[in-house]
Amino acid sequence: MAEYLHGFILMGEDIELSIDHPDADHIFSEAEAMIRDYEMRYSSIDPASEVVAINQSAGQKAVRVSKDLYDLIKIGRDIGLATNGIFNIAIGPITNLWHVGFSEAQLPDQRQIETKLDCLNPAEIILDDFQHSVYLSKVGMALDLGVISKGYFADRLKRFFFEKGVHSGMINLGNNLITLGQANEGIDGNWSVKIPDPLTYDGQFLGELKTQNQAVVISSINEQKLKVGDKYYHHLFDARTGYPIASQIASVTIVSDQAIDGEIWSTVLFSQAPQKALQWLNQAQGIEGILVTKEKQVIVSQNLKDKVTLCPDIEMLG
Repeated sequence: MAEYLHGFILMGEDIELSIDHPDADHIFSEAEAMIRDYEMRYSSIDPASEVVAINQSAGQKAVRVSKDLYDLIKIGRDIGLATNGIFNIAIGPITNLWHVGFSEAQLPDQRQIETKLDCLNPAEIILDDFQHSVYLSKVGMALDLGVISKGYFADRLKRFFFEKGVHSGMINLGNNLITLGQANEGIDGNWSVKIPDPLTYDGQFLGELKTQNQAVVISSINEQKLKVGDKYYHHLFDARTGYPIASQIASVTIVSDQAIDGEIWSTVLFSQAPQKALQWLNQAQGIEGILVTKEKQVIVSQNLKDKVTLCPDIEMLG
């Protein structure tokens, strides 16, 4: 059976869906409509979105939202509390100030940043399970679900494809990828996923990862960036400072069953020291990872080493 490919642009990303199914065109149409609906409702910039309605009502009133969005916000809020704000969907005031990845990106001054730091506490996201309502309790607060939404979208697409009888395919939402079943090419049935070099800006790779029926999520300093003079600022922010996370790590690749887990842990581990992040990966159940440091060291968790092949000049650590 032939493999069919469908591509479009969404969320500023090149989206690619690849499936092995005789009714691929119809499935692709439904999948694209579904993800465009998610993106519109979950957007922090679309005036018609439910998230914008929540943000505009900050400090004033609760907003009832659809159950799927409510559930995602609850996951994000709870992870934020569990990680002391390292993972933080209340980071909106800072991301809106910097606008990294958009044409209006800027380097704010210290005073501008400091005025936002009191509005980033995930504990001030008040949820009502009965009403499915969300209340941001302080004026100036704003949700930004960009740190978690693509993983959620990818997981929902995977479920949709399986319900349609798709048993082989790939969902590629930028640096968030899911493989479904076995690849048609290759004798081992594995999919080959390139490991990007986060220290270059010209599409170079450090090696490849073999995977099957898993999610691969990458957080990297060159995924979205702002250049001011000779300095680059990435899009992963520290809620304690309002600046991009200062870390020895240049990228985190998480391999897991669910893409949403990859979104969470690629962000959380990005702020850790490399050896501490590796220790966590080696102890975690069902989650493996690849860390690339700013010294271009490639550190691979123990159970993933036999699935990673690096370029000849790159040494694998772990």
